[in-house]
Amino acid sequence: GCVAVIDFAGTGVWVHVQDATLSNCTVTSEATEQVPRSSTSNADVEYDVTLVGGGLGVVNTADVWVSRVRIELCSVTMPYLPVFASSLLRTPRMYGGGLGVMFDQMVGASYDAAVDDPRSRGVVIEDFTAIGNLVMTPSSRAIGGGGGVAVAALPVDIGLIIVASVAADGNSVSGSQLAGGGMLFADTALRPASTFIGPSLALSNNKAPSGGGLALSAVTSTSIELIELLGLELRGNIAVGVGGGLSVASPSSADARVVIREAVAAGNTAGTSGGGTGIAGLALVIVSNSTFDGNHAMRGGGLAVADQAILQLDNTQVVGNTAEYGGGLAAEGTTCLLQSGCAITGNVAGRYGGGALVSSGTLTYAAGDVAVSGNRAEIAGGGVFECLLSQACGKTLASPCNGVGSGDVSSMTYVESISPADAAAQTTLNTPSNLASDPVALVKTDGTTTGMVATISSGQEISRTLKSGSERT
Repeated sequence: GCVAVIDFAGTGVWVHVQDATLSNCTVTSEATEQVPRSSTSNADVEYDVTLVGGGLGVVNTADVWVSRVRIELCSVTMPYLPVFASSLLRTPRMYGGGLGVMFDQMVGASYDAAVDDPRSRGVVIEDFTAIGNLVMTPSSRAIGGGGGVAVAALPVDIGLIIVASVAADGNSVSGSQLAGGGMLFADTALRPASTFIGPSLALSNNKAPSGGGLALSAVTSTSIELIELLGLELRGNIAVGVGGGLSVASPSSADARVVIREAVAAGNTAGTSGGGTGIAGLALVIVSNSTFDGNHAMRGGGLAVADQAILQLDNTQVVGNTAEYGGGLAAEGTTCLLQSGCAITGNVAGRYGGGALVSSGTLTYAAGDVAVSGNRAEIAGGGVFECLLSQACGKTLASPCNGVGSGDVSSMTYVESISPADAAAQTTLNTPSNLASDPVALVKTDGTTTGMVATISSGQEISRTLKSGSERT
């Protein structure tokens, strides 16, 4: 909108944008653009619209350094695009209300670091501020987002990717397929050894359909190493759907492994799941030395993780969050590990699972200092609620929480502790119960034993394994 940097790939030129303030600029598509895919049929069309960088757009440029730049009140907008049955190959895209960095393979750009520029240094964004920028479209066909900053479709061999000391405040994204109110990383294979996201990313008061503060969308890793997000500060962001503060999603659970260190997610809101953070489809997520405080969602007020991910929390506090289901944490189809130093305290669920809701997965307490206490659920499972079959979790017998078929409880999972004390002993002072599951509720009948109360419909047979101390009962 204000400045465009285009097609410097393979030139050996190092583009440096420094000490600039850009404001009130716009990139827009005034009309629907279509190109024929076939010379024999003008009706056979596809959209060919890519909009990048309301303030600063960097396209097909392998070496760029943006530092000490402020972009405010800029926008990327796209009109409504009619639906054509054959308009699927080229999806309209829009990135970066403030700053957009991308490679556009659709227009014939190609990049091979070994051939084009073996000295490639990569993309560096530091000491950058984005205030009040916007990405907006009424079209349901457009993808992209990144109200403040977007980094998208970078080649695998781009070299370094460094994003540090970034502040994004009051940016927004509007469009049903868009994400990342403050910042977006999308459709990019990151190289863990040369990708540095953080430290000092302060994302506040941003809004998007998903990932109100930050979204990692269809991001994969080129190796089994962990992609690190360091020093995130997510405050007061809003997502209409998943991930009020942060959303992370990968197309394949085997591709992406992410570690989140020294993060603060406070006062964020998600309309569906993951008030602080929503994660789906990753092989492994480790959250360490972080705090999730005062976030809200329908499911998983502090965190929500789903779709076969493994979530490990190390020395992390989940405090004072609220949700209808899983006030502190919702783990669905997931293995969740609570390591030493973790605390899930003071969270509230409007229905089930004040501290945590577990469905079709496991929640494991590690030996050592783990506390799940002082949480409250209005109906059951003040500490931990394990969803099995009933509508308590928003599921039906035809679509049970553990996904094993109508009424089949043969492969139900359980909440397990690997410490000397059982999970009930570590889960204390919750209201109305420390541990509960449906249709089986676990209650502490005295100081040493775990009782079992079952509600079983006529003709229904249930087989259940519960762990209490070192024995199975």
